[in-house]
Amino acid sequence: MRMSRESRLERIDRRRTAWLALAACALYACSAFEGLRIGPSDAGTGSDGPSTGGTGGVGPSTGGTGGVGPFNAGTGGVGPFDTGISDGPSDVGTGGETRTDSSSDGFTVRDSGDAESDDADANVDAGAIEVCNNVDDDADRLVDEGVCVPTQVVGGNDHTCALLDHAQIKCWGDGSSGQLGLGDDSVRGNGLAEMGKNLPVVDLGTRRTAIALAADYRHTCALLDHGQVKCWGYNGSGQLGIGDTVDRGNLQGQMGDYLPPVNLGTGRVAGAIAAGSLHTCALLDGGQVKCWGHGGYGQLGLGDGTSRGGTAASMGDNLPAINLGTGRTATAIDAGGAHTCALLDNGQVKCWGKNDFGQLGLGDTSNRGDNAGEIGDALPAVSLGAGRTAKAIDLGASHTCALLDNGQVKCWGNNGGGQLGLGDTNHRGDNAGEMGDALPPVSLGSERTAIGIQTGASHTCALLDNRQVKCWGANFAGPLGLGDREHRGDNSGEMGDDLPAVDLGIAPPLTAIVAGAFHNCALLGNKVKCWGYNPNGQLGLGDTQNRGDNADEMGDKLPFVSF
Repeated sequence: MRMSRESRLERIDRRRTAWLALAACALYACSAFEGLRIGPSDAGTGSDGPSTGGTGGVGPSTGGTGGVGPFNAGTGGVGPFDTGISDGPSDVGTGGETRTDSSSDGFTVRDSGDAESDDADANVDAGAIEVCNNVDDDADRLVDEGVCVPTQVVGGNDHTCALLDHAQIKCWGDGSSGQLGLGDDSVRGNGLAEMGKNLPVVDLGTRRTAIALAADYRHTCALLDHGQVKCWGYNGSGQLGIGDTVDRGNLQGQMGDYLPPVNLGTGRVAGAIAAGSLHTCALLDGGQVKCWGHGGYGQLGLGDGTSRGGTAASMGDNLPAINLGTGRTATAIDAGGAHTCALLDNGQVKCWGKNDFGQLGLGDTSNRGDNAGEIGDALPAVSLGAGRTAKAIDLGASHTCALLDNGQVKCWGNNGGGQLGLGDTNHRGDNAGEMGDALPPVSLGSERTAIGIQTGASHTCALLDNRQVKCWGANFAGPLGLGDREHRGDNSGEMGDDLPAVDLGIAPPLTAIVAGAFHNCALLGNKVKCWGYNPNGQLGLGDTQNRGDNADEMGDKLPFVSF
């Protein structure tokens, strides 16, 4: 029996509620979750709260407190852009959306062998894949009818992925390392007839669906409906967490049931995920955090410079949780180029890893987490100012931003392109006396506050309380969406009321903004627009033309992405 669109959406809503209940209990140690219902949730589409899921359309901000979605990780770039990362072409991260980014699009937690069923499940053969709101009649993983509706979007270095309303995933852009998850290394979205129904969905395995995404440099991760995590793409540092350093998704026979889930430890499930340049993190039940992949700068938070995830023996119960301090747990995480931050249960922020520009916000340039005695109670919280706490965090290649409890935004670290939004190019956080009350908030305009924050490799965007978007920082390829290539925020007179909002044209209300390394996407109701750098079709417009770097490319002239 094929369900009507209305009944299927009702089913989705029911499953979302059940998953959010489980996630809330997992993060806050509830003894039972059956029957618990969550209201609008911190990741809701209109929530001004801590929100989680800024990358996907399910929450205006990034870094929710208890959300189940990716926190889109920080970004890092390659090519002609200076990201401040000196570790070769692979040490670059990408932007996501909070990266505390969790979405409220959850589903019931159910093992493959669970006897529970409903009418729809009873009529889906094992291994069959339903796509969006429709049945894939010829089993080719292509949409045969109807419209796919995006609920979350995440951006990597040169690729983009969307979580669709039937909990399926579509990715486009650079596929050289398998980060699109389509069993080849082809580029998608740079030519005609590659998007829409011609773009296959990612095979997650028999009867498995996704509830949240994270993407960075050249890898992608999905938080699945039963709390497991699967990652694919570049794996040179073990960032896929599957016990080797072999890329996945670039050859046939590597996805679906052939792709192992990340071993998080006995009985452990994830409530949120974050992807950094060469490392990945998961926020686990109980508010603990585990990270794996490249650890050379201490970004795994384990007191050494050892990488994890490249061998089976380094994962599972052998992978320690990060010590966040006595009695402290995390409510959100994000990963940047080579650093990691956690939003704690008391509203404080702690960061560790690479610190060459002061991106850890500790008033020096010493790395943290790469030696014993640097984490836990020995790691200071970032000073955000007297009485201030954070609602969300987002990490770029080498800068960090926090959305504060009063709706202000503060950023620190690398400021070479003006990405801190302070009217100069002076780094902040690398010397004493630069943080706390001495660090000015970003001027967003008269009486404007932020409800979401996103960082790219060297630019930053804020979703404002009036549902407009403003972006500042490096603008080599138009990621600021202002019709030129002029940086903003690196000189006086460029911020506040002098900084125009991005023109997105006549469109449904803006619900989320997500930053890739050098491109951005906006979730506008059930539609998506992307702009900025586009050499591999990551904007999903069937060409390789940048958008936003010349006049007459934004507004109504910027097409919607076809799903």
